[in-house]
Amino acid sequence: MNRLQELIEILSDKEVQARTSSARINQKCKICGNLADTFHTPLAKVEYHLSIICEDCQNYYYRYEN
Repeated sequence: MNRLQELIEILSDKEVQARTSSARINQKCKICGNLADTFHTPLAKVEYHLSIICEDCQNYYYRYEN
């Protein structure tokens, strides 16, 4: 399974969807549960506020290495 398919499955999971509000309030990632209060780039911070996905998970799912 490629990473995009994996991400779609994770984001479709009802438990992950249920964690969104709590993760946003506690500045955590709704996927891995890690703290998401430090970002290396402004874009990663903006993406977190949109998706509630930490920079590590963003890097894993959004940046594909060949």
